[in-house]
Amino acid sequence: MRYRIIFAINLLFSSYSFGQKQVSTVVGDTNSQAYIRIKIEVADSVRIFLDGPSESWFAIGFNTNRMAIGTDVVLVPALVSDSTLLPYDSYITGYGPPKKDRQDWVIQTIQLHGKRTMTKMVRALKGESEKDFEFTPYLNQANNLDIIWAIGDRKSTRLNSSHEWISRMPSSA
Repeated sequence: MRYRIIFAINLLFSSYSFGQKQVSTVVGDTNSQAYIRIKIEVADSVRIFLDGPSESWFAIGFNTNRMAIGTDVVLVPALVSDSTLLPYDSYITGYGPPKKDRQDWVIQTIQLHGKRTMTKMVRALKGESEKDFEFTPYLNQANNLDIIWAIGDRKSTRLNSSHEWISRMPSSA
């Protein structure tokens, strides 16, 4: 009986430690406002915390190493104090701006702090759109989450006027 209880406790702790992942990174030029702080938590749902420049739009794309057509992207528009624009679910269509997709992300908070926009969003592991990246395989494997990110010029969403970089976010259980 004692061994069954110990086994059950070990199973509970191992399920918990392997049942969620958290990654975080800062990308861009931290000597200026042109950077994005990213934190992604994957467990029973996906939670994203983004901190980026409020006077420019910024975006992240999931599990890709290039700006491929169809890549799932979250875009945060340039915000000013009177703005009603909210971050939105989108996907890359080519050289134009990302196209809005069905909004699966629930915006929990969005705040302006000086020249920074901070937002917290949550979504199911698998979104409703066929364009949405599914986080379930990432959660169940010990691998990295590759992201692309971009910061635009002011309120323009022309991708060719932005900067694109690739970041590998190592997973941590």
